[in-house]
Amino acid sequence: MEKDFVRIRGRKFNQWIPSDMIQKRVASVAEYITDYFKAVQSDPIFLIVANGAMMFGIDLIRKIDLTCEVHCVRMSSYQGGMQSTGEVKEVMGIDCDVRGRDVVIVEDIIDSGLTMHNLVTKLQEMGARVKICSLLYKPDACKYTDAAPYWSAYDITNSFVVGYGMDYQELGRNLESIYVEESQEKDAKILW
Repeated sequence: MEKDFVRIRGRKFNQWIPSDMIQKRVASVAEYITDYFKAVQSDPIFLIVANGAMMFGIDLIRKIDLTCEVHCVRMSSYQGGMQSTGEVKEVMGIDCDVRGRDVVIVEDIIDSGLTMHNLVTKLQEMGARVKICSLLYKPDACKYTDAAPYWSAYDITNSFVVGYGMDYQELGRNLESIYVEESQEKDAKILW
């Protein structure tokens, strides 16, 4: 159910990107990915970064018209707060052979880029050709050029958001829309 705002652990988050807008962008990104891999004649591996990208990844994969593999990996640099801890923890590793394969990392949000940088480096060391697909990308916050997504549904300002898989202290992932923390709402913008 769509809500104008939600409260999570004493913080108020206001609806920012409604679910219908998200689904239209997901379909558009899926079409770009399908066209790309049909053109290069490849059956890619989609590596969904759990837990945050699960909703986006599932919706995206269902709209992709390709033969592909789907796997999950779990990495974290947050551990419950609103900022990265600066340390990436691998909770569930890569469980498939990626050597010589096209791998699309499916991520919910890229801000500092630390998690993506570590995962891209690891996959390249394993012999994969890597591309990144992210629901949200914060270009002004990203510190690693190899962490920039090849496909992004939305580029946004550096605002704290929840919903559609993203959480605040593990809560809010189940929300259909994306919500922005109230104190950051006036500065929150979709850059494209």
